[in-house]
Formats: sequence, structure tokens, C-alpha cells
Amino acid sequence: MPDKDWESCEQASESQTCLNSDSEQELLRHWQHYMTKRPLPTYAEKLKEIEKKVNEWKRHKHHRQHGLKMRDVAEQLGISTVNLSNYVNTVEGMNFSAWLNSLRVEDAKRLMQAHPELSIYDIGYKVGHPIPDTFKKAFVTITGQTPNEWRKEMRNKKEKGERKNEK
Repeated sequence: MPDKDWESCEQASESQTCLNSDSEQELLRHWQHYMTKRPLPTYAEKLKEIEKKVNEWKRHKHHRQHGLKMRDVAEQLGISTVNLSNYVNTVEGMNFSAWLNSLRVEDAKRLMQAHPELSIYDIGYKVGHPIPDTFKKAFVTITGQTPNEWRKEMRNKKEKGERKNEK
């Protein structure tokens, strides 16, 4: 930077911004215009924005990926891990691991009803739990039943409903 420009920057008051080129001045004008015309979103608006991304992510069943970490999901959503953590804690009311397990267990319950021919192992693997014991533990934590107990209960309810309709 030429000395003359540096001296003029040093002489600028604190309220002034020292910019060295027309492009920097233009950038500052655009930034100031943007900030005055478009204020930063509120916390609630930010959560709504994240919720839209999360719902789309869930719709595409990305929770089925094995070995997901919070940073992976945040990266897929295009948000920071802090924002994802805040969303999950605030909106979903649980930590990331519990939230991911709840998505997978709900998905597993739908699969068990839609595809009774699939084994519990296959269902667990399909929803993102490649280790049967991990899947069973998550399922019990969320439902209070093992996957087999839950499946049996659903079959019994279905059979009772069919018999009731026959009468």
C-alpha cells in the first residue's frame, strides 16, 4: 500500500472507515444497504428456516445413513452444528443422539407394519442401525418394548381389529 494512502487512513477518525479502493467502497455500500434493507432473522425465524431443511432431510430418509454424526447432518443441511444442536434441543426437546434414534425407531415401526416379512435385523440395518444390539437398545429406550414385542403387539391388535370387523 502506498505511504500516502496509509497516512490518510491513519488520519481518518474512528467513525470513518478507511477503504483503499473503489471496489472496497462499493462493497461496503452494498453491505450497508443489505443490512438496512434486510435485517437479520429473529431466533424464531432461524428455527423455522432450519425446520424446513430438517423436514426435507427427513423426507428423503437421510437419517437411515449409517454412522451419522451431528457434523455430518449439519453439513448436509448447510448449517452449523451449533444451529442444529439448538434446533434439536429447542424444537425436538432432546439431544441429537436421542433425536436421531427416535427418527430411526419411528421409521422402523412403519417398516415393520408395511413389511412384516422383513427380519428385525434387516429393519434395523435399513433404518441406520447396523448393529442389532444397538437397534434393540434404542427401540426399547423409545418404546419400552423390544422390536419383537412391539411387532407381536401390533399383529395382535391387527388380528383383533379384523375379527371385530368380521362380526
